[in-house]
Amino acid sequence: MDQWYSPPMVDWLELESRFRELSETLTHLRLDIQTGAAGEHRNLKGARLRSPKTDEFRSLSALAGKTLARAIEDESGELEGDSDHWTEVWYIAIEKLSGQVKWRPTAFQVDDEGNREPIHSGTVRNVATVSANLCLGLHRKNQ
Repeated sequence: MDQWYSPPMVDWLELESRFRELSETLTHLRLDIQTGAAGEHRNLKGARLRSPKTDEFRSLSALAGKTLARAIEDESGELEGDSDHWTEVWYIAIEKLSGQVKWRPTAFQVDDEGNREPIHSGTVRNVATVSANLCLGLHRKNQ
């Protein structure tokens, strides 16, 4: 597991600005979400997933996830995790806090005994813009 660099606390407005700069070139990027019986999965999808701008988005997402965790936890404590962990924290925040998930109709997984368990799936389009707006909202809440 890689050690994640721990920079000084980043301002939500700085993150908002950096996500906003990416949003014009990453309009194709979306976050697909699946929860329920088949487990929890959040993945970036869209064209050019291996581009420098998409890599920058992932790095900013990790920084935003760690910043969010610091805002919730005691800021003096050390937070552990790698960039994948903090990216996932940010993707969960997008899902839970942005209000931008377009949920599809619920599907069901049926086991051998006929028990049905739900599978929920949805998509956040223009995820860089949504991230910028979420940062702005988090900044307002901290005022």
